[in-house]
Amino acid sequence: MSLRNELRKRRKNLPSMYRDLAVEEIVRRVTSLTEFNKAKSIAGYAAFDGEVDPFALLSLALNKNKRVFLPRIHRNTDINAMDFVEVHNLAELTSNHFGILEPINAKQDYASPDDLEIVLAPLVGFDNQARRIGMGYGYYDQYFSFTLDIPADRKRPYLIGLAFDCQYVNELPLHSKDVPLDIVITESAIYRSSN
Repeated sequence: MSLRNELRKRRKNLPSMYRDLAVEEIVRRVTSLTEFNKAKSIAGYAAFDGEVDPFALLSLALNKNKRVFLPRIHRNTDINAMDFVEVHNLAELTSNHFGILEPINAKQDYASPDDLEIVLAPLVGFDNQARRIGMGYGYYDQYFSFTLDIPADRKRPYLIGLAFDCQYVNELPLHSKDVPLDIVITESAIYRSSN
């Protein structure tokens, strides 16, 4: 079994009571971050395949009048592309071809990466340097690839991975195009990038 499949199996097999308590603790840790509280815009995702559900954080952000964005995957393209669309109501979403919820209105304007102050990112696995592996399609790595060569004085989003402890790996096999996160938050720890 591949590492990715093993990690997906681990997170999907978490008991629901444990999962609920873990998500509560992850929400507490995220909301204690200065970066989260100061941000005026938060990008998130709709949980899928056992991922940590960020909707409590996104609802809190909406209630505090922060701008909230969710990803929308582009169909009929040769490359795996996505953009983020502003949402005002987390109940107004529809399933895409993967079965993942995304914003309904395709005519909405997509956000520029400069619009995103905080990004809550899903992941399949992570290590102690806040490096991640995702589902294998490359959507997040492609979208945030500009952060790999960004000058120190340019504004960039603060990338926060949300995960369960069981998704930890000592060291991940990574490629040059993999975008590291700034931090990964689990129910028991915060892992920070050394970059």
